[in-house]
Order: sequence, then C-alpha cells, then structure tokens
Amino acid sequence: MSVPFFSIGSADVHRSSQPVLQIRPFKQTESIDNLTLLLHRAYSRLGGMGLNYTAVNQKAEVTAERLRDGICFVAVINS
Repeated sequence: MSVPFFSIGSADVHRSSQPVLQIRPFKQTESIDNLTLLLHRAYSRLGGMGLNYTAVNQKAEVTAERLRDGICFVAVINS
C-alpha cells in the first residue's frame, strides 16, 4: 500500500521565508514519548473542560498501541 505525502507551501524552503506544511506518515524512528506529549498538550484544554478524551493523559504505551492498529500522520512545518 502506498502512503501519500503532501506538501503545502513553497517548493524551495531554502529560498523562501514562507512556511511549508508537510503531512507525512509517522516514522518508526520517531519518539512515541514526544508524540504522546504533543497529544497531551493538544487535548489539555478539552480535558480542562471536563471532556473525557483518552489523549488527555494516555501513557506512551497506549499511543504505541494505537499506532500499531492504524496509520498515523503528522504535520510538520519547515522540517
């Protein structure tokens, strides 16, 4: 199965000050701990509102399990 890769913005990041957004698959070499911390930050406001989202405080093991069960994409800017 081919996994798509998207790039939005300037084609030449080195010559442009415009931000470039890339959406790509999460790499096995990337940190699951860092991804989990990102999820905690992203969902903290919802948790503060009393909404019950697993990502508010899930352990890295839960993140890893969910990665194994599906396809995970990340969005990065100028990376």
